[in-house]
Amino acid sequence: MTGRGRGRGLALALAIMATSGPASAVELAGWRAGAEAATMDKGQRFTCEGGDCPAGGLQCLYAVSPGEPGKGRTLRVHDMLRPKSFPWKDFEIWVAMKAGEIRPELANASSTLKANDAARLARLGERDFMRRSYTMNAAAAKETVEVGLWVTDNQLNAAICAVNAVDRPLAETRIDVFFGALNTSPPAPPYDPLAQQ
Repeated sequence: MTGRGRGRGLALALAIMATSGPASAVELAGWRAGAEAATMDKGQRFTCEGGDCPAGGLQCLYAVSPGEPGKGRTLRVHDMLRPKSFPWKDFEIWVAMKAGEIRPELANASSTLKANDAARLARLGERDFMRRSYTMNAAAAKETVEVGLWVTDNQLNAAICAVNAVDRPLAETRIDVFFGALNTSPPAPPYDPLAQQ
């Protein structure tokens, strides 16, 4: 990848910290959707509803970065594994701030995210995601923040879900369904391990 190409990818990734115009609200079955626009500054909130929701509650947020669909170099999910292509530290500041907004227990918690694992490629159905899991401390309890990232038409999509760590195993299926329903990008090509090099 050329320096120019990396610069374009970084520019798109940095757009996650910017404010974009109104985005249409998303409705998903089994979730109560907030009225907020799915922009990076606000994000659209979702609350799990139904008998299969974890007892401690499950809240998520979805946001789309500003971008120019169809223009410039597209940032691929694989590119996010390269430190020079994606500003993880800036993104994690945003995640910590938004986690405190969607889960009251985290509002007064330390803003430090502790990564439970390395960023990794995950395929849900036919679509690729960048996934990562974090822990945040809220008083004596530990909270889990699950992150999913993908690119649709040259725009970065980010979804985060916050749940009590005790409820995390019960919430995993709900979180996967939530991420999968939001990703409307074309099906991913067959996995190519060389694309990560």
